[in-house]
Amino acid sequence: MMAWLTVLLLTVAMPSMAQRKKRIMKQDTSINNLVHPPGYQTMPIHQIGKVQKFGGGPQEVILIAGLGLASDKVFAQFIKDNSSKYTMYAITLAGYGGTQAYPMPPAGTSYAELTWHKHSQKVILGLMKKYNLKKPVIITNSQTPTLIGLRIALEHPEKIKAIVAIGGELVRKLAPQKLTPKQRQMGIDVQMAPMWFKTVTGETWDSNMWDDLVYSSNAQNGKRLSDEINAVPVPNLLRYMIEHWAYDVTTELDKLKVPVLAIAPGFSKALDDLYPEASKRFYRTAYIDTWKPAGDKVKVVVVKNAGVFVHQDQPAKVNQLVEEFIKR
Repeated sequence: MMAWLTVLLLTVAMPSMAQRKKRIMKQDTSINNLVHPPGYQTMPIHQIGKVQKFGGGPQEVILIAGLGLASDKVFAQFIKDNSSKYTMYAITLAGYGGTQAYPMPPAGTSYAELTWHKHSQKVILGLMKKYNLKKPVIITNSQTPTLIGLRIALEHPEKIKAIVAIGGELVRKLAPQKLTPKQRQMGIDVQMAPMWFKTVTGETWDSNMWDDLVYSSNAQNGKRLSDEINAVPVPNLLRYMIEHWAYDVTTELDKLKVPVLAIAPGFSKALDDLYPEASKRFYRTAYIDTWKPAGDKVKVVVVKNAGVFVHQDQPAKVNQLVEEFIKR
């Protein structure tokens, strides 16, 4: 248990030190972040948060934002810049952007079962059929949508043209050594979820989220994003997040037949300066090194002076990379 808690401090709490904030480790045994509050109205599992259509270009594109945010807002500049090139469907996941989340699965369901991810995948595939989308490109941002997009590509390669993962995290590094799928699953199900995440207070959660400069190299934009993410109910963020942590998609990448472009954040000197010791720059491990296990299955481009929301920090560069990738 102590080994897992040490990893937890590295993977969750350490980013807060970059903000020079006081790291808060309070827990409250009266809290249960692993379930919805009493009386919470949930989203039916055959629905999604919301779907909005933009643009009128020849290439169909599905946009999926993560970190609890609405896709139309996260991709607002991308939508504006590319309305003549793409017909875009901004899909906001259930529980994100002020929408209702899915019901929690029965007690004892492993996070590695990817319950909410699979609900989302099924609904997105249904929307593709409903709107008669022919080989769309799926563009994602951050960890949860990246996993959703990759699993659609792995299970239904004939249905999509490509995946573009912007600021995505392929798999969360939880220990210095390579974990087996069973070790990863047990570490989340038996230790991290019930012994830590279940009872952390809202104050603890917020204080241990990423530094603003990890989200965006523009400090003002990073603060705005941080505030919006922290306003999302913890159970909604947490369920998606620890499902992702409990699952290692790299074990399936040998079956990947769809082209994938990962546009990774190169971050800023200002952020690196807050972490003088390179070994403590975990944001680089999480968002750049995470793609190394994919090998030549994924084309990785690191964009300098950009945070996780790369397309907001460097819109022209991202537009160019996406357009060139789709053409190829």
